[in-house]
Amino acid sequence: MLKFFLAELLRDNNISHYMDQSDSNIGKKYWRVDEMGIPYCLTVDDQTLLDGSTVTLREINTRAQIRVKVITLFDSHLILPLYLNFYFIFFFSMRD
Repeated sequence: MLKFFLAELLRDNNISHYMDQSDSNIGKKYWRVDEMGIPYCLTVDDQTLLDGSTVTLREINTRAQIRVKVITLFDSHLILPLYLNFYFIFFFSMRD
């Protein structure tokens, strides 16, 4: 499954992460992430399950969201926040 592949990628790149698989809705999960001050989060959502290759990357301060291909997560233009070992959180809008 994609969520386990992503967790393995993060682990292999020494990036701290937590996979939230609770039944809470996506809004509550974003609120929880914001309250904890987690700077970035990856979301495996309905679109991910349809295309199997993209996730949503969200930044806390601006709440900007972009779709990125999983295979590009560690490309140089996205690696800047990653190498600082920020705490990432995965969460899901639907079960897969």
